[in-house]
Order: sequence, then structure tokens, then C-alpha cells
Amino acid sequence: MAQQRILKLVEMPNHTPENPSLNEAHIAKHNLIAAKGLSPTDEELKVEETRLLEEYASLQYQRDRRYPHVGEQLDLLHHDMTSGKGDKTGEWYKTVKKVKDDNPK
Repeated sequence: MAQQRILKLVEMPNHTPENPSLNEAHIAKHNLIAAKGLSPTDEELKVEETRLLEEYASLQYQRDRRYPHVGEQLDLLHHDMTSGKGDKTGEWYKTVKKVKDDNPK
């Protein structure tokens, strides 16, 4: 059985709620690197952590862009079609458009 080294993350002084430290998934990624025989330096860990934080921040719009559940959307579409609002005046369209407008890519 191969021994697995647990890597300690290097403290970064500017962590805030907007820039959190790495979570377990990222630690596991580093442990996988160690299990393959590589030994990243503290500087390499800092660089990778910064890269991951930047990637996480760049995708904030995806986390914010929450549409209503599919069942709710289908209900809106049904009511729109029943009332003859199958165009941009319908509630489904306005609901989805608001989410897109409030959270642009």
C-alpha cells in the first residue's frame, strides 16, 4: 500500500470571504499530485491557489444566475400559452429575461 503525504496549504495573508482558502476538493488535487511522486513547493502551491481563486471569482455570474425550477417555468409557460402570451409579453419570458439581465456573463 502506497503511503500518501498530506500537503499543508500555505497561508495567504489576504484571504477574505470573497477570496476564501482552498476547499477539500482542491486539497485533494494537491494530494493527488503528491501521490504521483511530485512535490510542489510552497510557491507552486501559492500560485495554484491564486489561479483557483481567480477562476472561482471569474465564474460568479454562473453561481448568481439561478432560474426558477423547471416545474415553475413550465407552469408559467402554460399560463402564458393559455392567455395567448406566447411572445415577449409572457411571464415566463419576463422571468428568464430578468435573471439574465440581473446577472450578465
